[in-house]
Amino acid sequence: MIKEPILLQYIFSTKIVIVIFIWKCLRTKMGNIIKRNWQKISNSGVSADYDNYQKKRIVLSNQLSILLSIVLLIISAIQTFKLQLYFSSILFSVVAIFLLLIPILNKAGKTKLTRIVLSNIPPLFILLVASYGKIMQPSSKELIYYFAPRFLILGTIVLPLILIDIREKVSLIFSLFINLFALLFYDKLHEILGVGKAEMIIGFDNYIVINPISFLSFILIVGGFVFLQNINLKYENEISELLSKLRSTNKDLNTKKNKLIETNKELVSAEEELRQYTDEISATNDSLINSFSDISTKNEELVAKEEELRQHTDELSATTDSLINAYSEISTKNEELEKHKLIILKQSEDLNETNTKLEERQEMIVLKSSELEETNILLRTEKNKVERKNEEVKAALRYARTIQNVLLDDIDLLKKYWDTFVFQQPKDIVSGDFFWYYTIQQNQNKYITFAAAVDCTGHGVSGAFLSLIGNSSLNEIVQKRKIYEPSKILTTLDNLLKTRMKQNSTHIDDGMDICLVSLELLDNKKIKLTFSGAKRPLYIYYNKDKKVVRIKGVNKSIGAMYHDDIHYVSNEFILSKNDSLYLSSDGYIDQHNSKRKKIGSAGFANILNEIGELTTEKQKDLIEKNLEEHKKDNIQRDDILVLGIKL
Repeated sequence: MIKEPILLQYIFSTKIVIVIFIWKCLRTKMGNIIKRNWQKISNSGVSADYDNYQKKRIVLSNQLSILLSIVLLIISAIQTFKLQLYFSSILFSVVAIFLLLIPILNKAGKTKLTRIVLSNIPPLFILLVASYGKIMQPSSKELIYYFAPRFLILGTIVLPLILIDIREKVSLIFSLFINLFALLFYDKLHEILGVGKAEMIIGFDNYIVINPISFLSFILIVGGFVFLQNINLKYENEISELLSKLRSTNKDLNTKKNKLIETNKELVSAEEELRQYTDEISATNDSLINSFSDISTKNEELVAKEEELRQHTDELSATTDSLINAYSEISTKNEELEKHKLIILKQSEDLNETNTKLEERQEMIVLKSSELEETNILLRTEKNKVERKNEEVKAALRYARTIQNVLLDDIDLLKKYWDTFVFQQPKDIVSGDFFWYYTIQQNQNKYITFAAAVDCTGHGVSGAFLSLIGNSSLNEIVQKRKIYEPSKILTTLDNLLKTRMKQNSTHIDDGMDICLVSLELLDNKKIKLTFSGAKRPLYIYYNKDKKVVRIKGVNKSIGAMYHDDIHYVSNEFILSKNDSLYLSSDGYIDQHNSKRKKIGSAGFANILNEIGELTTEKQKDLIEKNLEEHKKDNIQRDDILVLGIKL
């Protein structure tokens, strides 16, 4: 029988051949095909509704399963064709084939199950293979062959830490317990199977400290992960402060932008005045040119008249009688000539004066043009600065949206219990509207689900911060204080928000409107619905009657400083299968079209009547399509949230 050192040599040599083969494949067309298929398998099960953190974990689970299965299949082939270890080869092949099913399970939506399986298979498999290997090859007595599997099990602890969200506490604790069990049960299993440290002749006096050291290493790894999570929380708080500063900076930039726009308008007005002045100068030049043309014409007439005078002088020698008349005509003509000369001199002086003024105006135009060019350069520089600042603010807001998505609830967990859709469209990048839910599992078939659509005061950054306060407050009321009556939940939330916002001393009137329901599955397959609303109604679609009913909430917001005499109330209804509920903020109903007309509560109810029998996926598509057809090119007025539940 071939010893384990020879097996390790085969595995090492095979890995080198595989690396060379993969490197050559990547340089050919076949490499491109492999890359495309690799990306396709890696993204199996990734949904557009997931945030980036969830997508990365699904991609990581797919890639790890494929890589581990390839390694196991290679080892299985070596054991079959080189070492003739047929049972061990079958064991490796079965585990490899099971790992290949993980991308398929992810695509089927079993992402949580696959991450738990992938976190627990490696330590248990290593424990099993290490025991089987020592049973089959008891001659391997070196310390490295006894301790190496233990080190591998210790290394697999990182798998649940990177694959399972810390919010999934039950799954994470279960997976860490399996890893710790495999680590601490290592010696016990070997002793049971008769291949323990005594049988392996491991003469190590201080061997008793191995398990405490292993446990301490486990604690250090888990503690390090928790420490990194706390650092991440610290960075998130710093990002919140940065968002506040960016908000103030954006306000200052908008003020400067408005001033620059006003300055630009003044420059445009000055440029228009210069253009009009230039047009006047052009008209004056045209007039002067016409005057010169008239003078030339008159000069030609004078030359002609002088020719006539010469002819008259010749005629004087012929007749004396006509001399007096000719002399009289010459005198008259001379007077006219003098007048024309005076006129010409006057026009010449006016022309010189006009030319002087024209030159002065041209110099002024050149100066104004230079100043205008400098101002335009300054405007372009300031515009670039404003655009860069706006882009920085948008980038910060996009990151804030990612953080908000991580902290708020995931709709996929609600879909586990009810057929659900959510249509959410923020006015800005981050939203003041959010949905919340929580499920109390009483037994396998008995549970109560709470769901709410919440509309916080304002939108954008201020609304987003208020949404985080509202989400954490609802979790505290239901999960920690265990208050399950919807009207009491709203009353407690109202008092808690006033306390946290310090409204009695600061007089801050920010609050939230909310539509809150609880759903309980009864023994007769009916559903008990309890509703309580704070300025938000509930829409119920009765499938039997094909009709939507609107149930109003109490006319008092959460956190309002007035109307303390108004109390929240609960309304109970018994619903049947295929009935639907719709919880929403006021953003959808208040959206204007080009004629300043809102969709309105009646219009929203008509839409729900038309889509009530359809699947939740089609309902969401038609709600979004109706909004776009109504709004068209008009701006969105507020954050929009619609939560639908089909029973």
